[in-house]
Amino acid sequence: MDTNESTETNGTNERNDQWETTGEQADELTPQSTGRWLITTEHSLHIWDLDEMTYTRLPKLPEAQPHAHDETVVNIYRVVWWPKVGARPYLWFDDPEHPKNLRDWRINTTVLKIERLADTRATTDPEDPS
Repeated sequence: MDTNESTETNGTNERNDQWETTGEQADELTPQSTGRWLITTEHSLHIWDLDEMTYTRLPKLPEAQPHAHDETVVNIYRVVWWPKVGARPYLWFDDPEHPKNLRDWRINTTVLKIERLADTRATTDPEDPS
C-alpha cells in the first residue's frame, strides 16, 4: 500500500479482526455468566468481562454516535437488562473520572451476536525462569 493512502476503514472490520474468539456463541448472558464476551450490536462492539465486571464500548465508524468513555474500560455497577440477541442491553457503570461519586448508564442498540473471547491475557509460570 502507498504510504500516502488512507488506512482508515470502517471500524467494524478492523475491530473484529483484533479480537480472538473461541467460536462459542451465546443467545444471552445472565448474572451467572462468566468470562469475556464480544457483543456485536447494530452500531458498536462491546467487551463485557464478567470475571472483572468491566465493560468497554468500541463504536463502529462512521455509523455510531460517539459517547463519553468510548474505548475506555469501565467498572460495571449494575446490569438492568443483560445482553440477549435481538434485545437491547442496559447497564450502569462507574464514571472513570469519579468512580466513587458518579455513575453513568448506557442502553445499547440491538444485540446481533454474542461471542466468547479467547483468554489471550499473558499467564506467568512461577516455575519458568525466562
